[in-house]
Amino acid sequence: TAITGTLRNLTLSQKPGEDQHSGIFIVGGSLLIEDCTITSRSGSGISILEQAVPVIRNNLIQGSRFSGIAVFGESVPLILGNLITANDGNGIYLEGQSSGVFEQNIIQTNGRHGMSITDGSTPTVRNSQIYTNTEYGMLVTDGSIPTISNNQIQANKSDGIYVTDAAGTYS
Repeated sequence: TAITGTLRNLTLSQKPGEDQHSGIFIVGGSLLIEDCTITSRSGSGISILEQAVPVIRNNLIQGSRFSGIAVFGESVPLILGNLITANDGNGIYLEGQSSGVFEQNIIQTNGRHGMSITDGSTPTVRNSQIYTNTEYGMLVTDGSIPTISNNQIQANKSDGIYVTDAAGTYS
């Protein structure tokens, strides 16, 4: 059975450390994270794995050592209306055949890509703004097949969308 819970109106700040801990670590089940400020100087702001189906909306996810949000293991999150900024790695990272819907997010000024979609992942990304990231706005690789529509992708230091060994729908 799925675990259900809510985190709302919190400020979470993970201290720096040698271990790679996330500010929030979701393993399976579902969780609503809403109206929070999340930072992890030790790992990713939020890590999602093992077929988790969380709803993450209207949060500020910033200043994490790795990705703002990292999605693994066939997870299917709904990521809606977040500001994901100033993370050392990617704004959002997907692998392990993950999918989900990423909508109305602002993904900016991250240390690598705005979004990295890899390892057969199939997300839907729409109505988001992806800009001023250090590398690509979006990197799509390794058999991934995203659906990308109605996004503003601009002013990233490398290509807006870079696709290699992948497919997808881009409009």
